[in-house]
Amino acid sequence: MRKFHMALLAAIIATPIALTAGPSFAKDTGAKDTSIDPASPVGKMLSKLEAEGYKITDTANTMLGRTKIEASKDIQQREIVMNPETGEILRDRVQQDSDFDNDTDGAGSDD
Repeated sequence: MRKFHMALLAAIIATPIALTAGPSFAKDTGAKDTSIDPASPVGKMLSKLEAEGYKITDTANTMLGRTKIEASKDIQQREIVMNPETGEILRDRVQQDSDFDNDTDGAGSDD
C-alpha cells in the first residue's frame, strides 16, 4: 500500500511539471520570430496578415499539430487555425472589440 501512495504522490508532483515543460510561445515582444520559414505556409500567412495591417500577437502549435495565429488590427481580433504543412485554413475568426459601438449617438439599438 505504501508503494501505491508513493507512486500516486510522484504522479501528482510530476504532472504539473510535465505540462509546463512543453513548447512555450511568448506574447508579442516586438521581435520577429525567426524560427518560422518565410516560404512555409505559416510564414506566408504571417506576411499576408502583416501586409493587411495586422499585428501578430501570438503563434502556437495546437495539440492536433495545427498552427494557431492570433493578430489584431484597430478594433479587430483575428484568430486563424491552419494546417502548417498544406496551408489549408481550418478556421478564420474575426471578432470586433466588445466595447466598440456602431451607434454614433451612444443610445444603442433594440434590434
